[in-house]
Amino acid sequence: MKIIPLVENTVTSQNLIARHGLCFYIETRDHKILMDLGPNDTFLRNAAALDIDISEIDMVVLSHGHSDHVGGLRAFLNANDTAKIYLNRNVMDPHFIKVEGIPCPIGIDAGLIDENDERFVLTDHFTKVDGEITLFAGVSKRRGYPKSNEVMCVRRGGKLITDEFVHEQHMLLTNGKEWALLTGCAHNGIANILDRAVEVCQEKPMLVIGGFHMYYEPTDTYESDQLIDETTEILEEWNKTTFYTCHCTGRKAFDKMKEKLGNRLQYLSTGQRLEFLEEVEGYILY
Repeated sequence: MKIIPLVENTVTSQNLIARHGLCFYIETRDHKILMDLGPNDTFLRNAAALDIDISEIDMVVLSHGHSDHVGGLRAFLNANDTAKIYLNRNVMDPHFIKVEGIPCPIGIDAGLIDENDERFVLTDHFTKVDGEITLFAGVSKRRGYPKSNEVMCVRRGGKLITDEFVHEQHMLLTNGKEWALLTGCAHNGIANILDRAVEVCQEKPMLVIGGFHMYYEPTDTYESDQLIDETTEILEEWNKTTFYTCHCTGRKAFDKMKEKLGNRLQYLSTGQRLEFLEEVEGYILY
């Protein structure tokens, strides 16, 4: 198993482009996958710089309906004409963010889905793709819930309501021995997503990758120290799991969490390679 960020807020080389958004390239025994597509075509340019052929991707998983994760959809459809794209059926609801009280659209281009409907697979609470890949949603607990979610809205039934993030889904990967969990932004709260993951796979994943949504980029603000500390205490209980975070966690929150989590918390930047080798215990970060 190999995981390489193609879009993230930071880069490891001047040959790569940093963007606020997320796209992971994932290679397993049977698949070449993208999880999320970033805000635009940045993933294509970074993939070219890293010698990754996007035309070989056979599966895309969209974690939720926000533009920093789905904005590259048109670019992907133009670059790859075969891969199936898995998204939660609620992603197609119009999504907004309130800026100074004014709702601004940040959702997916639903027209692209209508034009390419044969490419899309709609998911719900649980979708077992095959022996390697499971997708899940249905996160209902609310401990450590990010306060910045309050400015996120969705239009449903003709009304604009606060987003409850039923459109957010997560991916579990397994090599038959251990599990890896990939989240997008963890709007539902990383602690609650972890609890739901255990319900799905009946054990704690050895690896967790994704944003923790401690940082709100439009206003350059962080969640409270109390929420960051509460989340850190929960992750401390997962003492056999390594966390690779990025994107909406923010460096300030990352540094604060790392004081207690130590080497079990790492930052993952565009261009780094996280690889699982059967002959070596655990993952190797390049």
